[in-house]
Amino acid sequence: MEATEITWTLSPEAWEFVRGLPPEVLDQYDMLKSAFKRLICSYINVNGRCDVQALGVSPMGKHVTGGKELKVRLAVPGRGKRGSLRLAVVAFCDDKAVRISDACWRRDAG
Repeated sequence: MEATEITWTLSPEAWEFVRGLPPEVLDQYDMLKSAFKRLICSYINVNGRCDVQALGVSPMGKHVTGGKELKVRLAVPGRGKRGSLRLAVVAFCDDKAVRISDACWRRDAG
């Protein structure tokens, strides 16, 4: 599956997080978005059931809407391990849709 085959959406909560990103991270937004899409596509292509942990992706169970909940860790260049993003994602593999439902900085980022 290629990124162009998938419908990508963000929840209002995720958009709010994006709008609050510091300028140095916003400058990397397109690169981070592409890296996220490549990571998710690779994960789905290798593990279509979305139920196995992989580098940067942890399955969290089934979402009430029928998709698979995933916790995605995304490194932000120049911010170190503690400056990485955490994304709550719902993947609808059969429907070829991915929704970022929430986002935050790593808990111990500081």
